[in-house]
Amino acid sequence: MEQSAILLFQKAVTDMISENQEYINQTILSGTNKDMSTEQLCARMIANCLQLSTQLSTVFILDFLKEQEVISLNEREIQKTLLSLLSSHQED
Repeated sequence: MEQSAILLFQKAVTDMISENQEYINQTILSGTNKDMSTEQLCARMIANCLQLSTQLSTVFILDFLKEQEVISLNEREIQKTLLSLLSSHQED
């Protein structure tokens, strides 16, 4: 990948993190409390980080692809696909 593309993505990710810092902090600490052991606290925070990373990555990639007009997102079609996926998971 060209160096300029790498720099572009790094800047975009850094901006996204800066703009969402409060949400990120709250999400990482979600489901934790003072009564948890260190192991429980770390496990919960790691799980939250993995979930947050997936969420932010998905949003970033979809936004980028939309801006570059690589994809066109039709909300109705997305809802139908999501409903179909959720229905098939319930059957399993």
